[in-house]
Formats: sequence, C-alpha cells, structure tokens
Amino acid sequence: MIPLLLFCLIPWVSSKAYCTKWTEIKSGDSCWNIASNAKISVERLQQLNKGMKCDKLPLGDKLCLASSTTKPVCEKKLKLKAEDTCFKIWSSQKLSERQFLGMNEGMDCDKLKVGKEVCVAVGTKSSRNSFAAPSQSNCNKKHKIQKGDTCFKIWTTNKISEKQFRNLNKGLDCDKLEIGKEVCISGPMRTKRDVEKESVDTNCLSKLKIKEGDTCYNIWTSQKISEQEFMELNKGLDCDKLEIGKEVCVTVNPTSIAFELPAQSRCGKTYRFKKGDTCYKIWTSHKMSEKQFRALNRGIDCDRLVPGKELCVGRAKHKREAGAATSEVDCSKKITVKPGDTCFSIWTSQKMTQQQFMDINPELDCDKLEIGKEVCVTGNVGNNIQENVLEAPVQTQCPRKVKINPGDTCFNIWTSQRMTQQQFMDLNKRLDCDKLEVGKEVCVAGENINQGNNQETPIASQCQERVQINPGDTCFKIWSAQKLTEQQFMELNKGLDCDRLEVGKEVCIARGPGNGVTNNPRATTAPATRPSNQGNNSTSTSQCGQKTEVKEGDTCFKIWSAHKITEQQFMEMNRGLDCNRLEVGKEVCIVRGPGNGVTNNPRVTTPVSGQSRTTSSSNQGNNSTRAPTGQCEQKIKVKEGDTCFKIWSAQKMTEQQFMEMNRGLDCNKLMVGKEVCVSGGSNPGSPEENSNTTKPALPMVETSGTCNEYATITPGNTCFNISVAYGINLTDLQKTYDCKALEVGDTICVSQNYTCQHRIEVIKGDTCWFLENAFKTNQTEMERANEGVKCDNLPIGRMMCVWSADDRKLPNMTCTEWKTMNDESSDCYGEARNSSITIDLFKFLNPRVNCTNRQKIPKGSKICVKSQSTKNCTSIQMFNQYQSCNQVMQQNQISMRKLMDLNPTFRCDRLQKSEQICLGTGPFKQEQCISSRRVTPENDNCEKITRLTGLSRGQIETLNPGIKCEKPFEWGSLICTASLGVDTRQAQDLIVTSLKDIAPELVKMFDNYNSNPSEANENAMNEELLADLQKPAVNSKLKELYKSDEKIRKILDSQHPLPREKYCEEIKKTKMSDNIKNCYCENEELLLYCQVLATKVILDGEDWNSPQNTTVLRAFRSKRQVGCSFSTPSSGEDTLSVFKNLYGGCFAGGCTFPFGLVEISVEADICVPSVTFAKDTVLYCAKDKNDCTKKENEDVPGLKYLADRKLGGVISLCAVGSKLAKLLTKGGLSLCWEILAADYFGFIGKLDLSSNLRLVVVDVEGGATMKVHGLAFPDMCEHSEFQCEDYCRWRADEWDNGKAYGYLKFKALKVFGFSGFKLLEESFDEPSRVGCDEGKEAAVVLRNTRTCKDQAEREIQRRCWSGDDMMGWDKLDKEWSFAFQPHIFGRTLFVCEFTDKHNQKIGFDVYGGKSDNKGKATFYYVVKNDGIYFGTEKYKEDKLMGSWDNKCEEDKPEPPKPDPSKVEEPTGKSSLPAASCGKRIVGYYTGWGDREITENQLKKLTHVIFAFVAMYEDGSVKFGAVSEDDSGPQAAKKAERRFLNMKKKARAANSGVRVLFAVGGWDNSQYFSSVAADSGKRKKFVDSIASFVEDQKIDGVDLDWEYPDSNGKDAKNHVQLIKEIREKFSEMAKKKKRKDPYVITLASAAGEWNLRKGYDLKGILKYADFINVMTYDYYGAWESKWGAYTGTPAPLYFGSLKGFSGKLNADFSMKFYACKTEKPSQLNMGVPFYGRYWKNVLGPIDKSDNMWRTAAPQNGKYEGGYVGWRNLAKEGWNKGSASWHEKTKTPYIMNNGAKKFLGFENERSLKEKMKYATDRNLGGLMIWALDLDDDADTLLNLVSSAGLCSGGKGDKVTYKCVPIDDVRWWTPENSDEKKQGQCGKSAPLINGFYPVCDPDDPGFSCCGAAGYCGSGKEYCDCKGCVNYRKDPDLIIKKPVKPSREIQWYTQDAPDGKRGRCGKDIEKINGKMPICNPDDDTKYCCSNGGYCGIGKEFCSCNGCVDYRKDKKDQNK
Repeated sequence: MIPLLLFCLIPWVSSKAYCTKWTEIKSGDSCWNIASNAKISVERLQQLNKGMKCDKLPLGDKLCLASSTTKPVCEKKLKLKAEDTCFKIWSSQKLSERQFLGMNEGMDCDKLKVGKEVCVAVGTKSSRNSFAAPSQSNCNKKHKIQKGDTCFKIWTTNKISEKQFRNLNKGLDCDKLEIGKEVCISGPMRTKRDVEKESVDTNCLSKLKIKEGDTCYNIWTSQKISEQEFMELNKGLDCDKLEIGKEVCVTVNPTSIAFELPAQSRCGKTYRFKKGDTCYKIWTSHKMSEKQFRALNRGIDCDRLVPGKELCVGRAKHKREAGAATSEVDCSKKITVKPGDTCFSIWTSQKMTQQQFMDINPELDCDKLEIGKEVCVTGNVGNNIQENVLEAPVQTQCPRKVKINPGDTCFNIWTSQRMTQQQFMDLNKRLDCDKLEVGKEVCVAGENINQGNNQETPIASQCQERVQINPGDTCFKIWSAQKLTEQQFMELNKGLDCDRLEVGKEVCIARGPGNGVTNNPRATTAPATRPSNQGNNSTSTSQCGQKTEVKEGDTCFKIWSAHKITEQQFMEMNRGLDCNRLEVGKEVCIVRGPGNGVTNNPRVTTPVSGQSRTTSSSNQGNNSTRAPTGQCEQKIKVKEGDTCFKIWSAQKMTEQQFMEMNRGLDCNKLMVGKEVCVSGGSNPGSPEENSNTTKPALPMVETSGTCNEYATITPGNTCFNISVAYGINLTDLQKTYDCKALEVGDTICVSQNYTCQHRIEVIKGDTCWFLENAFKTNQTEMERANEGVKCDNLPIGRMMCVWSADDRKLPNMTCTEWKTMNDESSDCYGEARNSSITIDLFKFLNPRVNCTNRQKIPKGSKICVKSQSTKNCTSIQMFNQYQSCNQVMQQNQISMRKLMDLNPTFRCDRLQKSEQICLGTGPFKQEQCISSRRVTPENDNCEKITRLTGLSRGQIETLNPGIKCEKPFEWGSLICTASLGVDTRQAQDLIVTSLKDIAPELVKMFDNYNSNPSEANENAMNEELLADLQKPAVNSKLKELYKSDEKIRKILDSQHPLPREKYCEEIKKTKMSDNIKNCYCENEELLLYCQVLATKVILDGEDWNSPQNTTVLRAFRSKRQVGCSFSTPSSGEDTLSVFKNLYGGCFAGGCTFPFGLVEISVEADICVPSVTFAKDTVLYCAKDKNDCTKKENEDVPGLKYLADRKLGGVISLCAVGSKLAKLLTKGGLSLCWEILAADYFGFIGKLDLSSNLRLVVVDVEGGATMKVHGLAFPDMCEHSEFQCEDYCRWRADEWDNGKAYGYLKFKALKVFGFSGFKLLEESFDEPSRVGCDEGKEAAVVLRNTRTCKDQAEREIQRRCWSGDDMMGWDKLDKEWSFAFQPHIFGRTLFVCEFTDKHNQKIGFDVYGGKSDNKGKATFYYVVKNDGIYFGTEKYKEDKLMGSWDNKCEEDKPEPPKPDPSKVEEPTGKSSLPAASCGKRIVGYYTGWGDREITENQLKKLTHVIFAFVAMYEDGSVKFGAVSEDDSGPQAAKKAERRFLNMKKKARAANSGVRVLFAVGGWDNSQYFSSVAADSGKRKKFVDSIASFVEDQKIDGVDLDWEYPDSNGKDAKNHVQLIKEIREKFSEMAKKKKRKDPYVITLASAAGEWNLRKGYDLKGILKYADFINVMTYDYYGAWESKWGAYTGTPAPLYFGSLKGFSGKLNADFSMKFYACKTEKPSQLNMGVPFYGRYWKNVLGPIDKSDNMWRTAAPQNGKYEGGYVGWRNLAKEGWNKGSASWHEKTKTPYIMNNGAKKFLGFENERSLKEKMKYATDRNLGGLMIWALDLDDDADTLLNLVSSAGLCSGGKGDKVTYKCVPIDDVRWWTPENSDEKKQGQCGKSAPLINGFYPVCDPDDPGFSCCGAAGYCGSGKEYCDCKGCVNYRKDPDLIIKKPVKPSREIQWYTQDAPDGKRGRCGKDIEKINGKMPICNPDDDTKYCCSNGGYCGIGKEFCSCNGCVDYRKDKKDQNK
C-alpha cells in the first residue's frame, strides 16, 4: 500500500512548475493584451498566476508568462542584514513579492535571520548553458567576445539591430557573456524579401540614446509622439528591459512617413523655411507654442528641414474669428505677480486655460516668476485667439453635455461616457482634441447614442433621496455606501444598466410614499447620528456642521489642508463642487454635521480595561468607524512643471515604489501645490478587528523614546529659530514636526545623543571666556558639547550647552528673584554677600556681569539674587583650591550630600575653579558671625555649647536670634559662637580706617584683600596685622578708641567674650612668661594686645631640633602605637563581639590611638551597645537596656538607623608630633587637652572627633573619623546602599583598628573675622573605593559570585580594553574594578571579555558603544553560575548579558525546612484615613520595573500586591517570565529579588500592610481556562498557591485572569477555583492558628462585554475578599482599529463625541459592579499612575472638543505607548501645558508640532476619583503601579489621603440601578447591523420583549421617536421620546411584550414592507399585515397602506384604528 501511495505522489511532486518569464503590469494593461503580447491565452495566464483578478490588476506588479518543471537555479544571493525586511529586499532588487517568494520557498518574512542568504535572481537548469556557438550553416559572420564587450556594443559596432542580433544568437544571456566565445553577427545570405523586411530599420531618421531613469513612456512623451508611433518605430523593443546607452528611434525618415502641409482648410498662414532657421525660431517668432506648431505640421522632422519647404504658422480662421486676428499680442488686461503666485494659480483664478495664458505671455518662464512683474490675462495673439473654435452643440441634437475639467482629453471623456471615438467626434465635429479648453462643454449623448441604457429615474413622488454618480462609482459601491441591499437599490432604479453608469447622473437611494407618508429605510426621521443609516448625498445645511468662506487665492487643496481633512472627506462634503471654479465669498463645508458623523456604529464600544494594566482589551464592539489610513513618512509639494517621472527620479525611487505610495494618483492630472508621498509605504487600509486572542499593541514595560533632551516652545518660537538655537538641521526638524502647528507648551526633541542640563543663549558680545568663568568649563568642552560651534565665532541665538549630563546633577537653577542696581556702588562680591550666596553661585546666575577686579556693577543692571535651588548661606568661606572635597567634608563635619545641597554648582572635579563654598545655614546672619559650630539635635544643646565655648545661654540666644535653648536644635544647622557685634565687613573697615594714618601698609593689604579675597591675600593681611598690632602707636590708638568709640569698644570686646578672669585662669596654667600672664590678668592692656604678644612668642623661631626639645618629645614618640586592639591575634577576627569579650564593653584609659600630630586617648565613659542576633533579626540596646531596637538583618533602612545611633563621650588629645609639641612647649601650652565633642557609633565601630578648640592662644580646627573596631553585622556591607560608607570602605581595604582619616589645623591670631595664621596642618585621606565617586569619575565593577561544586568551574578569566590599551588575561577574584574619566559626550568605549574552564568566551561593551552606559556613574557586572549579569546597582545585577553553555551545579547546603509553628503576620496598625473604617488603599508593584519600593510607600497602603509570579500549564506557580517583553532568564531572578525586597520592607514598616502576590496578567493568563476546568490541575494550582504563601510567609493571592470567556464558558469554573483556594486558606489558617485571615482578591475587567456573561460576580464575592476593578486603558494606541482614537486611559465620566459608546469610563464600570453585586464595600476602583500616548495624531474630530482625535497608522499599526508619571518630563511631556477635559474629569496634552497626544492622570484628576469613590461608598482605591510614581511619591501621597470613610459604611448602593438583569436592547453582540440600536414597539422583539435602550450607556440611553437609541434632545426630549437613563424603571412599564400575536411588519423588514399594512401588502403567515395596537405612534392603517396616527391614518375612509377595532385585528 505504501509503495503504491508513493508512486501516486511522484507525478504530483515532479509536475511542480516554476516561473521562467515575467512581465510588469503597466498603466493601461489588461489580461487580454498581456496574454496577446505573450502569445498565450488568458486562461493560461490565469493558470500561471493563481489568485490574479483581471478586473484588479495592480500597477507595477509582475505576472508570470511562462513556466518550467525544472527548478530554477539561484544565480544571485544576498546576505541578510539586521535592518533588512522582505519588502526592502524585493523592492531594491526590482522584484515583485510573488517573484521573490517564489525564489525563496518556505521563507517566513517575520522571522528573517541575520547572515542568512536569500535568492534574488534565478535561471533554470535547462537554460543556464543553453546558448551554443552558432553553426557555420546558420551564421555568415562571427565575432569573438573580448574583455569589455556587451551585447549592445557588439550589435551597434556591427551595424545590426538588437532584434537581428538576438535572432542570430538565441539563448544568449547578455548578462553573462563569456570571453573567447563566438557570437553570430551576420546570418545566411539574405534574399530580397529579407532586405525589404529589415528595411524598416533604415527608415529611422533620428535616434535617442537611453539614459538612466528613462522609460518608454517618458521618451515618447518628451518626443511628442504617440505610444503607437514609438512602438512601430522600435518593433521588438522590450520596455521592461531598456538598456542604458542603447539608441531608440524617435523620428521616421520622410521617405517612410512623409511630412505634408496641412490642408488649406486647416492652415491659414504659411512660412517658407530659410537657411539658418530652426523650428524653435519659427514658432517663437510667430508667437506660437511648440504644441501648436507641431499640431499644424504633423510629421515634421525639425532636424531635417529643407530650405524652401513651406510650414504652417497659423490656423485658418472660422467665421467667428473673422477679422479678429492680429500679428502681435494685444493685451487688454494685466495683473501684477504677488508673493506665492504661480502660473497655475494665476490662470485658474482668471478662469483661463493654460494654453490661453501661455499664448498671451509667450516669453514668460513659469519657473522664474518675478514678484511685481505684470502678466497678461486678457488679449489676442495673432491668429491664436483665446476663444475655442468648438461651437456649442445644437440643443435638439445634444440632450446632455459635460464640462471639460483640467487634465481631460477627448479619449478619457469618450471612454468615461461609454462612447466610441466615432460617436463622440460625430457629436463634436468641430472639436480640436489638441486644444481642449477647461470649462467648455462637449456633447456626450445624442439621439441615437446609448440606446441600451434605458435607466428609469424615479419620479418625484416615488424617490425621496438621490445621489449623483461620481467618477469611479459602481452600482455595488453606491448601494454599499448607502447601506442598501442590491435588491433594494435595483428596485429603486429599475432599468439601470450598472455596466454603463453615466457620471453626473443621479440615482435613487430612498423612496417616499405616494401619499406623502414616509416609508423610507433611510428616512430623515431616523436618528441623524446613526451612521449605519446615513446617506451619501451631497452636503446640505442640515448635514454640514461647519463651513468656511472661500477667500481670494484659495484652492480646494489649500482649504482641505488648512483644516486637516483629506481630499476624499472634503469632496464628499462638497459634492458637485468644481475646484477649478471656486467663487470668492461662497461657503464650503469642512466639518460634517450630526447626520454625517465619523462613526458607523453608534452603539459600539472601544477598548477598555477588560485588559491588563498596560494593554488593550479584547472583545471590543463592532464599531466600523474607519480610522485614517496611510503611512507616509515624507511628502513634497508638486511644483509648476513637475511630472510623476520627474518626482520619482529626483527622489531616487522606482516608478513602482512611487505609485504604491500614491495609489489612485493620476499622473496626467497633477495639481500644483498638492502633496505627494516620497517616503513610506502604501496605504494598508483599515486594521483588522480586535479579537479575543489579539496580543496587545504595547509592551508591559514602559516605552521610552530615543530623545535625551527636549525644549519647550515659548512665545515667538519657530522651527527656524529652534534649529539655530540647538544646531539642528532645519530640514530634519521639519520632517519630524509640523512646524506650522507648533503651539506654546509643545515640546521638541533637541538632542538624541546626550542630555544638556543647562544652556545659555548666545547674544552679541558673548565670549567663551565669560562662559568658562561662570560655568566652570573650558573652551574644548564647550566646542565638543556644541557641535559646529567655534569659540572664535559664537553664533548669535545659539543655546550653548554649559553643563552636560556627565557633570554632577544640577538642580533647578531658574531665577526666582531679581534686583535692579540703583547705583554703581557695589560689585559682584558685595552683592553675593548681601544675598547670602557664594560668589560662584552669583556668577552662575549672572554670567554676563563682569566680576573681574571687583569691577562695579553698572547702574540699571538687573541681577539675579536667588534661584529655585538657592539657600541663604550663613557660613561662606574662601575655598582653598589645594583641598579635596573629602578634606572639606571632614574639616567642616559635613556630608557630601549636604555639601552638594548647599552648593548646587560646586564640582569636586573642578575645585581649581571654585572661589567660595557654603558650609551651612543657621539662625544668624552671615555678616554678623565670625565663628560657628555644626550641631545635631540628638547630641547637642545649649549646655554643651556652653561647656565648649564658655558662652552663656543668653549669649548663645543673642548670637542666634532664631533659637531657644529649651527647644532642640535643627538637624545639621550651624550655631554662631562668635561675633564682632556688628557687620563683620563694617567692623574690619572701621578698624583699618581708624589706623590708616599710623598703619598705611595695613590699609593697602586690606584693599588688596577686598578686591580679591584669596587665601594668599588674606595671609598677607594677617602678617601685616600681626606686625602692626605689636607697634606701641597702634596699641595706644586702639586703647584710645576703646575708650572713646562705642563701636570700636564693642568690636574689641567681642574678640574675647568671656570675663577677663577666665582668660587669666587659663594663661596661668601655661608656662608663658610673667609679662604675658600679667598682661592677661591686669587691666592695663587690651586683651587683643596680650593675644598678639603670646602669638609672637609661639611664632618667634628657636631651634626646633635643640637637645632640650628632643628630650621632651621622646616620651611622646614612645606612645605612638595602638594602646588596645579589638581583634584576636590568632584569627584576626574583628567585630564588636570580640571587643566585648576582650574589654567588657567599655573603653579603658589605656586605649590610645596615634593620629598624625596627635594621639587620641579614649576615656572609660564610652561603652559599646549590646547587639544580639536572632535568625533574621538584629537586637540593638544602648547603655540603658530598656532602650532597645529590633530590625531585620536584611532591612536596609533599619540597619541604616542602627549605624547612625551614636553615644557622646569624652576623649583626650595629646600632641606627639615634634613640630606641634615644640610649638606648644615654646608657648608654654599644655601638650594634652580634653575634647568634649566625641561621637561613638557602636554598631559600626566608628569614632567621630570634632575639635574646634580655643587654647588661649592657639585654635584647633578640624576633626577625625577613626575605626576603633569591626562591624557588629559585617554582612550589612553586602547591601549596595552601604558599600560606599566609610566603615564598609575600610572593611574592603582591611584597615587596622585605630586607623583614622581627617584633617587637623592649628591657627593663631584669629581676630576681626580673619582666618588667622596657619601654624600647622595635617590631613589623612579617607579610604577610597572604585565606584564611590559618581559625578567625579566613571567606574566599572566586576564581581565573581560563582558557587559551583567543582572549584575549577568557579575560576573565570577576564580582560578589558579601550582602543589599543588592552589588559592581559587575569583571574577574576571576588571583585575587580577600574575607574576613568570618560570623554565628554559619550565617546569612550570599554570592552570586557570573560572565559570559563571550557574556554567559552563572552564579551560585550561595558561602557559606551552598544551599551547604554554613559556619564560619570558606576556600572556593575557579576559572573554567576549560569551567565553574566548587569545592573546599575551593586547586588542588584539582573540583566543577562551572556549565558554559559556549561552551567555549573551550585554547591549549597540543603535549605532548612520552615518552622511550621512560626507564623508571620502583618504587624502594627495602619494610620491611613481609609483604614479606620476597614476601607482600602491597594497598590501593585511590578517585578520588571526600575524603581525600588520604599518603606514610606508601604506605610501608605493597606495592601501591596506583587505582579506577577508566573503560572504554568500544569497549574504550578513560581518566579518566571510573565511577559513577552521581559522573557529572558533574568526576568525570574529580578522578579524574585524585587519581591523579597518588597516583603521585607513591608514587614519592617510595621503598619499592618498585607502582602499578596498576583498570578496571571495580560501575558500569563493563557492557562487559567484549562487549569480551572480540570480538577487535577485545579488542585495543583491551589496547592502551589498555598505553598507559595506559606513558604514566603505572606498574606494572600490576587487572581488576575485576563479574561474568562466572554460567553460564560469559564464562569462556573472560575467560582469553583476561588472556592477551593478559600477552603485551602481556611484550613491553613486554622492549622497555624493565624489571627489575620488569608486574603483572596481579583483584578477584574472593566468592559461590559467581558463582564455580563464572563463573570459570576456574586458567586465570586462569596469567597473572595474584594475585587480590584481595572478602570483604566479604555483608550490606547492598540493594534486594532480602536487604536485610532485618542483619549485619556481612565475617563471618570462619559464625555465622548456623539456616536461613541457611553460605557468607556470608570463611572459605568463601577456602577455595573455595584448594581450586580450589591456589595460596594468589596469593590476597589483602579487608578493609573501613567499615561498613554499616540503618534501621528490628526486634528480634532469635532472642533468643539479638542481631546477626541484620530491617529494615522504607520505600517498598518497605530504608534504609541505608555509612560509612567515619573518619566513624563524625561520623555518630553510638558505637564504645565496640560489641558483639562471637563466632561471626563481628566487631563491631556496635545503636542501639535510633534503630532503627539497624551492622556494621563494628575493630581486634579485623582482628586476627582477620590471624591467619586467616597461619594459612591466604594470599598477602596487600587493603584497601578507604585513603581511609576515619582521619587517624592506625589500621586501616592494624594491617593493615600483619601477620606473614604466619610462616604459611609456597609453596602449602601448609591446608584440608580437597572431593574432587570437581562439585556433588552439590541447591541453589536446580540444583533446584526439592521437591528442594532433599534427600540420601541416597531422594533424587532428581543427575547419576546419590546426592545428598550440601555440606561447605563449615556450615549444611547434614550429612544427617539424614529425608533433608534441615542442621546441629546432629538432622542431624549422630543414628543414620543423615552429617557431610560433618567428613569430606568420605564423599562418595566407595561406593555413590555406584545399584547397579541405579531401580525405587523417591524423596522427590520425589507423596504416595501416595513411600516406597511392592509390587503395590498404581502401577508404575514397567511394573514393581512396590521399595525401594532401597542405602538403609540403607529396603531392606525391609512387607506394607502401605511401605519401611523392622526386623522389621515385613523379617521379617513378606509382607515383602520387597531386599538379601537379589535375585530379587524384578527383578520
């Protein structure tokens, strides 16, 4: 049997045919002429081209003409590239789709593989070598092929035709000539007949060489010959295979085609040709056009004119022309050319033809019109008068005429009128077809013409509505457009011949009754908004919604373009309008009225969230509204003289490409000014309907754009000045944006390569120098940052980038306060000081103010003194450019974050450019404080300040007016500890000025310091001050002033604020000389003078190396070792617990640590905390064992809190450095002193020392941070949040205990606010770590975390390189990293490679290149068992970069089994307002997002749900891929990490928040149906969920099934599934004695089509706790046709245009749920924290509502996506330009220039939803998604504040619910188009009931008098209208069913029966049709047989009233 079967198959297989010959379909081709030319039958042609339709041949497509059973051999292949598509390949190779796919059988164009080869040219096996050398008998002469030969070259050099050559060499492939092979160039001896046969070639007189781009068409048209003439001249020419360089014949030898002078009847004037004449010279001298000349001299060859030959130069005059001719142009009217004029616009506005206009302007060049020049518009030209010679046909002979339109020819007129040429010319005997005049009439119907077309036009009494036949119309097209059946249409137009429709004739589309009663299937009383019942008739006043008046210069094209409508829409609205004859002042329609709305189906719904949170819904309605089609990416305007050929050639396109992009374009009727497409694709038509299986058009992850920087349009902006400002190509900008439509607030992308944080506009006079100075940049960087800009010629208007994204993040520097200079008394430094800002910040805010050399600011100047990010600084210091940022931080006890916050423009990598630095803010004025101290509320108070400074509480409060000592200090603030009593600068001026006579050098130094307050100038000032203050004269002067001048006395007293006795006591403790001690203790001298004397003693030089000093210092040197160690000598273990074991928990006096010049001795009053560990927690207790804190060991915020816990204590500081000891000894000062400001951080083993001491003479400044022991919990450094903390850095660098970093400075003579003398200074660098200097450098960190069982498998080799700088291979240990300074603006590239044991290499760009990594940031890569992963945070690397082929087995211990007795439940209590009455705030958190959830967010929720955990086919659930957009192996790892992080933070929040996980979602719901239906899988699913909940110790599950079958197939199984989960949860809770019940929730659809049958809502809520209704995604850029409509994703209320469903809003959805369940307390309304956007958005559908628009598809899809709230600004959306849609209560943004639309949620719309949920007594609000909120939690903070409890409690339903459960209205789901929307007693019954309208659909809730559902007055407030929304109980108003058996025709009956009654009408079931007695509008039958009411129906002779006459009802 099998062999027989194979035998039978063999013939079938072997008979497969392959095409061997193709032809391209050209204009005018038909199946018949293609088959004839190919010499095959039409039937054979159809066999070769299956599926071909002869009535629809696609222009440019290719047809097969011959086939072979031999499979073709591919002769040319292409290798696929990444950007290739099938279309791109076959287009570029000039193949048809059919050809290409035939060459590549089985190819899947959706799955092209890069590198694979495809075939683009074939030959058959039989024909590859079919050419054989010609035999001697057949060939008379041969030619041997040489290098460089072509067929063309051979036949031309041998003077034979191509045809002869090919006949002699049949089978020769001219593309594959073989050198050395012979070809025949002369056949056998020719007979006379042969010569005659070939002589036609000798008849060619003039030839033309074919150029690139030539086609036969453009050759014969350019040569003014017909196609027939051309093809006769070039017989055998294949127009599909023109060869460049080949010649074609274009003029025939006169002997062949003789030139004859026109007959006398045609020629009125002749001219004899003279030597030197040319045709051009003749026709121009006789004021003729070339066309006129050639028409009068047909067959003339202008290249071979013979002198003496007569030529015709004037037509014979007809009677009407007699006497009218003149030899010159006679112009009677001229007009002046205006800007924008073209020849076309002039002749059309003057109602002239082109010929007339050019005749009277013979020398005019239309391509070079000059504005202001005059042109003639009325006149005569010689014999060529303007009037047409065509005489109007006699009326009796011509019953019908048509007007000639632009582009018309005689041919297309007679063919469009179904006439023969003979018939047409007989009717128009005097017509000159070469000179047709636009607007003139020609006859198209005579008495004997079209006899077969006996169309009956219904008479007026029979036809109520007609439409005019337009060009291209067919009967089918008309009846389809009018929603008629073929039968109805043909009955209305009996006798109509559909094969011979006449353009302009009218046909009937609706009939009226003979007695005037309407019986019209399309009656005007039917609802105007039901497009399914709309006509296609011409626009009338009632049908036009908006008109515009035609203005001078308007064209149709100009009008429809300006109003953003298509040509088709415009012409349909203005049927019969002649665009060539627009009348100024006349009105045209531009917006349809209600009767011609855009929708085709008023009851259809569009996508809504019956879908996932970020995707479109399925099962939407059947709205047939056509979305705009077309996908053109670039258009150009047609100019004067353009042709299709000229355009496609200029654009380097093929004819096929151009015509496909412009389908329907008539190249013979190009309209100047009209746009044609030159880039894109053909119009794909409307997208297919969405279905239940359709995948979403948009990904679950956010769609980010490619733009890095946007600019917002401000008043006056244009595309031109934006292109100038940002250095963008204007053409590129115009391609992307609609520059004419730009509006203020729109955003434009100005950089796709990098982000610039700050720009400044260049104005005249600007230089790079001032930019460098103000913005701390340099010339090289500026030129790189601003491409094309050179500093020697800055372009005016350019927005120069002066602060790139690679610099530190710049806060908002917008100026908020300006000051106008009233005089010229101040400079930059003075104004900066007055404004409490640094000079650096002042320069940044005022870059054009000249601050050089303390130059005064000109009067009238406007300066900025405050920005959005400015803080009033109270401690500003000059910056030492030799300091590092770390030294600044340590010396001033300030964190980097605080430092950057205080100094927004400060840059650690540009320290040399900084002058001043702000160190803090405080409750004092900067100018009145000379010394301050940083305080913290935890450890500092007034008492402590008093101990440190000796100041009293009163003095502290006086120095700091903003504080009260009984209140805590503000965190991180400064407290002033010294002041001069007056403004510091004034005090300095006063002192120096008072001494100017006796200290002139001091005045000079002071002036230098004021003009340039640098450190050098201040040091010089201090030296001079010390010298002068020692002078007796100066001392005497000061003492005198102290007594006489109160200000001076105040200043001098402030230098020593303590009582003199205090200073006396301190000095006595020293070994200073007696004269200094007496100076301090007696009242003779100023304390200032005593201080100077003591300073002089210290500074006076002695031998630092004297024996005495050396002996003294040896004792100190011997102490330079750590006095106590906190690590065990044997193991090296170093933790807090070790110290406790060794030393009992407190420091002893023997613990000393050397630190540079000093030694630190820790006193015994500092004791460590008690830290103990449980399995997952840390217990921290301070000294008081009751002061305990418990934190999870993975709780980052909790561990951070413990790390910051500190204890204050006392330490001693002793000098040990030789220089310091000698200095102090020389001054007689103590070598040890007590430091009271010591902070001990016991959890991390850190000691912070702050030394701001005044030791009578010497001041000690600075501080130190010391490691005293190891961490209590070393694993905390495995969190990325801690890796850059100093205690983790020194752990990584293995610092010894006692090692410290910091800065100490010893100064003397700090007086009058000057900084004093620097005696000694020493600093120690803090531990460094690569990756911890973001903003300063870039870094790459590589880690190896492989845990393979095989140790050898763990080893990984790595190498990295940049350019030629390549590192060698090296082993990758646990961690390796490198840092670098990146090239500005992303030109740095680093590559790394890795190899494993098996020599597999994985390599990729780690910085720059193809990676997205750029800027001064740190990037992390980790090598794991399965591959290499990337992340921007350490320990959170979850993006897979490459997989190992040999994944090693992990070496890990068996996980401990969970303790069943331990139950984790929510702890704490929620403080949310909603929680007080049991209502909810629920938030979803995704597994694929970027933002990490925070504890603060979790405290603002009652429930947090993780989305998603993956569901599998067998019913199991576990972490895995849940989306096609995030489906790699890294998806599971990332999801698990984010889930665990969320859970830990939720438990740590201690706010009662429940933790749930969700299964399902849009991309992972495919298994729900099968699992729910199978009891075994269902059990597996339930058990898997229970195990997950139990193992993870969480609180429940969220079922996100999207969606159950909408017809109810899954409804029962759905409830059963939830029931079984509830039973399992109850069993678990009982077993574990759980107090808090497990939670079951659902995420549920919002669309009625999913809900009504798909969900058993009451059944679900028996077992589920609550439902989260996804009331969002009602609108989005879906793949289906619904994606065409813009809108907001979550409208609260109905606000759509007429004709749209009223159910696409949250109000409908929540009402449906509340009414169906009667449990509003178990319903949460969803709110989205995102927006949805569309691209390619067109104008508003209705100008009265700007929000509702349509988008044009690109490649058949609607482009758009969704963007999170946090990323709106980043993606270029300007929230400030948002508009508010009052009806829907939602915001939107329309970026007109970019043609982009965004609907989103903001604070205002969320407040509306919060109010709604409260007023409607809903159970809560649900958020999608938490990770989309901004870092400030703007939206969550608002939603969580909702006072839901004020709306009531329990299950009170506040909606007016529909009194029935079933559907008694016709919808798209339960009806066809005829029934849809019908209502009332005449409508067809629905389930035996009279149909009503849906009360819950505000768009269609009223039944109009005509029996259709709708909204508005015409449906709701008219006589006979019923408003079901206002009163839903009207649904059950009787009669709800017919009171008797139906015996009447309903509204869906065919025409002729509908509404009819009586004996003359066809019977119903054998009975006479009557009228419905229940119908208040139609219960009587008129004597004419129509149902109605009133006298003419009920009371006339023969009328029957069926309500009164029961007897007649039964007939």
